[in-house]
Amino acid sequence: MDDISDILTKENIHALHAPANCTDRFQPMDLSVNKSVKEFMRNKFSEWYASQMLKQVEKGTDHLQPIDHRLSVLKPLGARWLISLYDYSIIVTGFKAAGLDKALGITISIDHIMHGYRFCDEFLDPGSVFITSNED
Repeated sequence: MDDISDILTKENIHALHAPANCTDRFQPMDLSVNKSVKEFMRNKFSEWYASQMLKQVEKGTDHLQPIDHRLSVLKPLGARWLISLYDYSIIVTGFKAAGLDKALGITISIDHIMHGYRFCDEFLDPGSVFITSNED
């Protein structure tokens, strides 16, 4: 049986491992996606919460009621917010910001990134990055 490096090589997939405590500089998702998504989600939640409070104030109630924070309320809202945010180009930007295109001497596209992750899904290590090269 082939070891994982042989399998990756056959699929033109480059596996890179970011050293400990360096993900803020080398992990594409940390560079382009995670911070933006967290900020976006915080803003969406703040807007939603403020709108819930405003509805009560506009009704003229004397005592404001607590806002329902149950998972059954917030989970569908969060899913809708994430869907409205989704943009593949931000992922490619992260790979370029990490310098992976220059380090590997390849042009990175979302197709390369998604192929690498789909193929390697069962082998993923949180410190690993998988992308395919332009080679066939």
